Amino acid sequence: MSTLMFVHVILWILIGLICTYGITIDQFHQTLIAQYCARILDIALVITGLVNVVHTVAMSPLLVWIQFILEIITIGLLDFTLISKRNKKNVKPKSIMLFVLVFAVTTILGTVIQYLFG
Repeated sequence: MSTLMFVHVILWILIGLICTYGITIDQFHQTLIAQYCARILDIALVITGLVNVVHTVAMSPLLVWIQFILEIITIGLLDFTLISKRNKKNVKPKSIMLFVLVFAVTTILGTVIQYLFG
């Protein structure tokens, strides 16, 4: 695993922890801080994702671009979940399940790409 891929995985773990904290806490300001911290890390995540795409796109362009698009969708779902939590709405189980499904597909696809082409 390259250093850039390692940083990418660590960023996903950090974003996951911050978003979990933001979803489970009941204070408005703490949820807002978690959302903005996650957005800052999202920028770094997108940059490392784009660099990974550039490095592996010659080997399997379709799989790599699908994974990148799924990563963007996953980031959007996390952000929408934090926004709904911040607006004092209940987080729906369907949105959590959709996030888990997209995250699982993205993770499996990333593992396959790393195993075959990394």
